[in-house]
Order: sequence, then C-alpha cells, then structure tokens
Amino acid sequence: MGRNDGRAVRRNAKDSVFVSFFRHEENVLDLYRELHPEDLSSTVEDVRIRTAKRVMAKGFTNDLGFSVGDRRICLVEAQSYELRHMQLKTVFYLAETFQDYMEERGLTLYD
Repeated sequence: MGRNDGRAVRRNAKDSVFVSFFRHEENVLDLYRELHPEDLSSTVEDVRIRTAKRVMAKGFTNDLGFSVGDRRICLVEAQSYELRHMQLKTVFYLAETFQDYMEERGLTLYD
C-alpha cells in the first residue's frame, strides 16, 4: 500500500466502487443498453451476472462478467493501475465463463 500523510492508501478503491455498483442487475442492464442501444427488448430478467470466481491464484476475479439472454456475454475490467498480464487474465476469465455457460446448457466440447 502507498502512503498518504501517514495513512495507508487503498489502491483498489475505484475497483471496489465499480464492483459494488455493478453487482445490481439494473445497473448492468443500463451499461448493456449503453453498449447496445439497438436492443430494445432486453429486461432485467434477461441479465445474468457471470463474474468469474475460480480464476487464478490469490483470489483474483474479473470485475464484471454478465450475459443478456442467450445473445451476448460481456467481461469488463476496471483497473486503477497497469497490470502486465491483463490479456492472459482475460483469456482465463473467458474460458471459465464459457465453461459455465456450456455446463448450464448441458453442452460439451464434442457436441
């Protein structure tokens, strides 16, 4: 942690606010509508939060993963600092998200 007038500075404060805000489906739907204004039919009931939980060591998770119906899966990160292996983390998040998606539907790689 850094120092600020003798007090510890939380470097992940912005990340925490981001994660806290987007744990609510209503806020996720608002983000989705900004990204896809052409989709006028999706509702809060179509939103499923898919934040990866098992990826990597030290408890790292992605900040936000969600799907809207069966049409789109979106993974979002809010970074307060540069992370050297962000692309690799994203691949791991994506793999876990697709694995969960396939298991939910009873699909295998060989279907």
